[in-house]
Amino acid sequence: MRWKIVSIVGLALAAATVDAAYADDSRQCWLESIQATFAAETSTYRVEAGCMYYHPLEGPVPAQRLPAHWSSQGSYDSRTGLAREDVMIESGTVTTTLFCPSDPWLGSSLQPGMVRCTKPTFETRKAPVKWWLTYLHEGFYSRTNEKIGPLPNSTGFPYDRAALIAQRDAALKAEAAAAAAALQQQNQRLKQAKQPGPALIAPIILSPMTNALFISGTNVPIKLAPPREWVDTQVGLDGKPMNNNRLYMVRLERKDAAGNWVPHTTLPVGAVQAESPTGFTGFGSGAPPGGVSTPGAWRLSAQMSSPTATRWSDWVEFAVTSPNKAIQKTPKMFGQ
Repeated sequence: MRWKIVSIVGLALAAATVDAAYADDSRQCWLESIQATFAAETSTYRVEAGCMYYHPLEGPVPAQRLPAHWSSQGSYDSRTGLAREDVMIESGTVTTTLFCPSDPWLGSSLQPGMVRCTKPTFETRKAPVKWWLTYLHEGFYSRTNEKIGPLPNSTGFPYDRAALIAQRDAALKAEAAAAAAALQQQNQRLKQAKQPGPALIAPIILSPMTNALFISGTNVPIKLAPPREWVDTQVGLDGKPMNNNRLYMVRLERKDAAGNWVPHTTLPVGAVQAESPTGFTGFGSGAPPGGVSTPGAWRLSAQMSSPTATRWSDWVEFAVTSPNKAIQKTPKMFGQ
């Protein structure tokens, strides 16, 4: 079954073939506007959409089209990976949460390139009418042939993701410039006072290691540690230091054909992911263009930006190769 207009089957798809098991021609929604704000720690989204429910002939009630309005507010916390969305429709509210390795509103809502999220929750407050509740539930869990796993409902609308990524990059660049100016002032004060401080230390890059080799299109784990001189001032009930408020900025550059280093992207990464055993896995096979690696020479530098800004670390260089170059013949055993 194909939609004749932009519709959501729980999620919004443009003229997409959908699974008839949970799609019909009675419910449709179309995007009216999406607004986003970006900061190093959080991204927020406001989505407005129009919807229509086609009520069939039922006894004395004639067939009719019942309009509805969709309004949703979403957010992604890069420190914890939490993606939350509140969808208001037909006087009801549905709240969903997920944990995602990167911002799901900036990645594709279809395979490949879709952000893979985990630990979904779906809650209602003054639930909308049954057909919209079912609609949102099925869309959130993405039960179609094109999608695997849960995603915020509004990520399925056909909006310009490249424009949002450009907006995010510009916002993070401006924020980084402001932080750099503040750091310069802090350095000047420290220099005048002849006292060591956070501006003179930098985080430690544990992965990738210098001269490491990765295959293009696969994850490049980014694992960081706080500076050796760093002391956490907050502890949990178990007495262990808390890192929830620690945020890193990771900048990546690639070498062009002329041998010059050119900026690729700057990513905000929370300590919960960066300091985990697997590290941050949103680069290499993440959302294009900033989250994707290509064959060639690369380098990475990191800075702790919160709760106190440090200096940028020294560059760590690594390489990315194409899959066919990584495949080598198995050597023969001695004597064969």
